[in-house]
Amino acid sequence: MPPEEQRANDRLYLGLRTLDDDEGATFSAAGRAQAVFTSGVAPGELTLEEKRQLYRDGTELLARIEDVLVVQRVTIRFNPEFGGAAAPAGSR
Repeated sequence: MPPEEQRANDRLYLGLRTLDDDEGATFSAAGRAQAVFTSGVAPGELTLEEKRQLYRDGTELLARIEDVLVVQRVTIRFNPEFGGAAAPAGSR
């Protein structure tokens, strides 16, 4: 396999692995937050620590969603087989 093709494959698999890891963490944060909302406990009945944890989970969830979207854009851009244009010469 030519070196450029190997580098392209390496980028592809690194992007897919990063995307998989980020998506897993995103779903975990979403699941923790969802558990609170579907538990039937009224927001006023949450303890201060439960409210803090819900805030942390929500903050993590939003950050992780942003990370996933960035990784998706980069993976598509550098891997034409996903519908993106080939990366410009000299870009990383």
